[in-house]
Amino acid sequence: MQISLVGAGYWGSKLKKELETIDGVSDIEIIDLKLGKSIKDISHKNVILATPAWDHYSQTLELLEKDKNLYVEKPLALTAEECMSIKDKIKPDQILMVGHIFLYNDRLKKVKELTSKVGNIQHIESNRLNWGRFQKRISTVHSLA
Repeated sequence: MQISLVGAGYWGSKLKKELETIDGVSDIEIIDLKLGKSIKDISHKNVILATPAWDHYSQTLELLEKDKNLYVEKPLALTAEECMSIKDKIKPDQILMVGHIFLYNDRLKKVKELTSKVGNIQHIESNRLNWGRFQKRISTVHSLA
């Protein structure tokens, strides 16, 4: 599989390392917008969008219009209205995935498993002890979504 990776910053560099470990990935094209490249430079059908969250909406619409299959780092967009607008632009033969990878965290799987054993849970409290990168232009809700 050939993949274009848009964004070579914090998340883009992490995704590139992971892509390099996947046997089925034969070519990773890096589109670094900070070095003057643009969406127009993408040559592959499958695209990973790892740009700042505030750019996701416009870039996703542009890439869907160009018939690309997309994996977009979270959040997909900054409002529910933008997400619905994106949903309306997806063609039947296109793929759009959003990187809500925390849903697959082993600890969350364990909570789900324990829930089935103990019954209806009324309250769970959790502490996130790693703040990660400080985001100035998006809220914590979007950053942790």
